[in-house]
Amino acid sequence: MHPRIRQAAVLVLRPAARSVSLVTAADFLGAHRCADRLLRMNGEDLASLEVAASHGGGRVHLRMQRHGGADQIARQVGDGGLWGFEPPLPALFVELARSSDGVVVDVGANTGLYALLAAASNRAVHVHAVEPLPALAELLDANVTLNGRLARRIHRHQVALSDRTGTAMLYLPAPCGTIVETSASLDPAFKEEIATAVEVETRTLDDLWLAIGRPQIGIVKVDTEGTEHLVLRGAARVLAASQPIVVCEVLPRAAFGELTERLAASGYLDVRLRTDGLVVGTRVGYDPDAWNHAFVPRAKRSAFEAAARAAGVPVVHVVSD
Repeated sequence: MHPRIRQAAVLVLRPAARSVSLVTAADFLGAHRCADRLLRMNGEDLASLEVAASHGGGRVHLRMQRHGGADQIARQVGDGGLWGFEPPLPALFVELARSSDGVVVDVGANTGLYALLAAASNRAVHVHAVEPLPALAELLDANVTLNGRLARRIHRHQVALSDRTGTAMLYLPAPCGTIVETSASLDPAFKEEIATAVEVETRTLDDLWLAIGRPQIGIVKVDTEGTEHLVLRGAARVLAASQPIVVCEVLPRAAFGELTERLAASGYLDVRLRTDGLVVGTRVGYDPDAWNHAFVPRAKRSAFEAAARAAGVPVVHVVSD
């Protein structure tokens, strides 16, 4: 049996995943490709993705510009659906967004995948998408505009989040052929070779939160190429007031000690998002099979694990540390 078919069958039949819809299984099987192929047959350079929405139900059809395959994120979700790009996060993110009781903040929004998924999955949610790199901010704006009504609930901020408000240099690696460069960092050592740097505005998440009216924040996604600890350092008031679930990239050079201390002080658990399931613990460490982690308030652990099961991601291991 083909591995993708076997994995879809497991999602439908496994007792722990009985809440997983047949739509999720169909996504595994590549059913979403039909719409994607139709777009390309019509000469449209677009990737297509559908998600089921809460608050009114129905399905929402998302589109992202492929740029001839240069946008790797659009290409991978167009070809593989929710499990085609950095699994299992997109499928889990959809389930978390569906049940979110507050604003979603996407820090390092890139070309807009997670911002679009959040807005599409929950018709009541507003998304604040933060992307400092000018070229990426343009692509993000284009993708948001492409999705019509969703644009009303996605608010874009061309700024870098860190632990202080002001300005800083944003460092970019050398371009890789025609591929859209999606990595940039306030850390000059995040790549061995830096091609250029641009000055950008910086803000703290706390300052952004105050500026948008101190809403309840349900989810924060942070992908800033090694400076995630600085984003959280500037988010103390948000963490205390809203206790959001934080989805965070954790790379080999991450500030593991500071992240662990901050989670402990805020009453959070670390959950490694592995493709074979969740690993729950209290210490943040690098896992080559889980570059994405979720930092989950202890009080929200049950709800988080329910969302994971709905996405077809079991809890496989609990670390006593």
